[in-house]
Amino acid sequence: MIAALVYLQVCSARNRLLAQLGRLRKPQYLLGAVIGFAYLGFFFLRPFASASPGTGGPAAIPPDWQPVAEMAVAFAFFALVAITWIVPSKRATLDFTEAEVAFLFPAPLARRTLIHFRLLKTQLALAFSALIMTFFTWRLMPPGGAWRLALGWWVLMGAMELHRLGAGFFRTRLLDRGVGNWVRRGLGLGLLALLGLTVWRRADAAFAALPADALAQPRALAEFAQTVFGQPPMSWVLWPLRLLVRPLLAPGLAGFALALLPALGLFALLYVWVLVTAVAFEETALERAEQRSRLIAAARAGNWHLAGPRTREGWAPFRLPASGPRPVALMWKNLISAQSVLTSRLGILLLAMLVPMAIGVGIASPKAAGLKVMGAMAVGLAPMLVLVGPDLARFDLRQDLPMADVIKTYPLRGWQLVLGEILAPVFILTLSQCVLVAVAAALFPSLQLPFGARSAGVAPQAVVALSAVILSPVLNLTLLLLHNATAVLFPAWVRLGPQGAQGFEAMGQRMLLMMGHLLSLMLALLPPAGVGTVVFLLAKFAVGWLVALPLAALAAALVLGLEAGLGLKWLGDRFERMDITD
Repeated sequence: MIAALVYLQVCSARNRLLAQLGRLRKPQYLLGAVIGFAYLGFFFLRPFASASPGTGGPAAIPPDWQPVAEMAVAFAFFALVAITWIVPSKRATLDFTEAEVAFLFPAPLARRTLIHFRLLKTQLALAFSALIMTFFTWRLMPPGGAWRLALGWWVLMGAMELHRLGAGFFRTRLLDRGVGNWVRRGLGLGLLALLGLTVWRRADAAFAALPADALAQPRALAEFAQTVFGQPPMSWVLWPLRLLVRPLLAPGLAGFALALLPALGLFALLYVWVLVTAVAFEETALERAEQRSRLIAAARAGNWHLAGPRTREGWAPFRLPASGPRPVALMWKNLISAQSVLTSRLGILLLAMLVPMAIGVGIASPKAAGLKVMGAMAVGLAPMLVLVGPDLARFDLRQDLPMADVIKTYPLRGWQLVLGEILAPVFILTLSQCVLVAVAAALFPSLQLPFGARSAGVAPQAVVALSAVILSPVLNLTLLLLHNATAVLFPAWVRLGPQGAQGFEAMGQRMLLMMGHLLSLMLALLPPAGVGTVVFLLAKFAVGWLVALPLAALAAALVLGLEAGLGLKWLGDRFERMDITD
């Protein structure tokens, strides 16, 4: 039976590869594949091939630093383990295609055989992921064969996959016994809080003993890590993860073999745990297979909205009046749609990322300096959100473009429809950036005024923050117009609907579009930057630096808003003329 399952997986992998290669006959996919492979070759394959065989790179981790690296990697995977137990809310299921459900589920196969089939199905993806991680980390590991590093990554990632499946089965058993998701989450967050408090107290005491040049003394850092993470109860939590990480850092073939044996033993224990805790998953697997089949059929017919997953009912962000500006109705709809992305689980995930980061900053810095570091982080995140946010906030025309035959019937002009579609992501991104700017203004150290200017009782941070808030809405509006214009002009290159193409060709397409968006943004910013500079230089001598900066930002925002208005009118006309039969 296992041989038949292996044969089925080999044939499926071959067919997927042939289908992927068949797409390259289309120019847009061929160009994307060329760019994707060129990126991969330049950044990964070229340095890998240029190194001497059997040696590590110049950035290899020294032996004295390996205990610190082992604890750091183990702690990173501990965060993934914690997320696996706290964030998910649904019952456990295994991914099967509709064809697999039709042929395997009615067959005289035990549930364990289906689990083996699913585990076998993931091995190719795990092997590819291990290869990618080898390309990323081979220069940081001890000298030796790359195959050992790839094998170590495969064991580590395979163990994490087994843990994910086992945790899903155990979570389903808890739900069957009446233990709700929030009870489980509360217990998990409580345990994490206790661990965090223990780590904080030990780190606060150990940090004072660190020498000033601790970064240049691996032994001192190793002792610090041992004091903070190497004592119960944290050492008990990290011990299995350190066993899995150790083969990656083991020097020599003998050391690798000695480190691999405990890791394989833990791998086997996780495998047994998955089989023992397995629950009925056939019904949920059938539902997911049917949903995937409807999604594919609707995509081929151009009706993504008919196959989307059933989502919970969202709450109205505000009361929609019976009359008023028509674009506001579309904004109201998209704000409700955004709730499928901005969920409580996302909030928990962000807290799980930000709280340890804040604890680490507090440990590594004095109290006042720690606040300044967090303020500097907010300063860096705000402009990053300007560039990355429009690609993440896709609840706009890119979401509804597959329903172009429906939205074209709305009693709206083209520019009104486009404006209504992008108002929701503009509002959410602007609100997020304003929060980051406010945090940065409150925590960042005082700014030195140029040219000997005096503040006259006004904090310079507040002036800079006000200028950033003035520019934020029009910057978001301009970037979202660029992204939505790309979707209207080149729909085959943009991910529309709930999912999109994958592979090297899709990666190359996204890289090419990203460069096009950045170039278009630079050209669009030239006139506002010129006008803002002139206003700033004139106003600085008349009313001072503190007034000149907001005035310059306001002038630049007006010019950029005018450009966005012209672009909105053009994109609306282009959408009205778009042929939905293509």
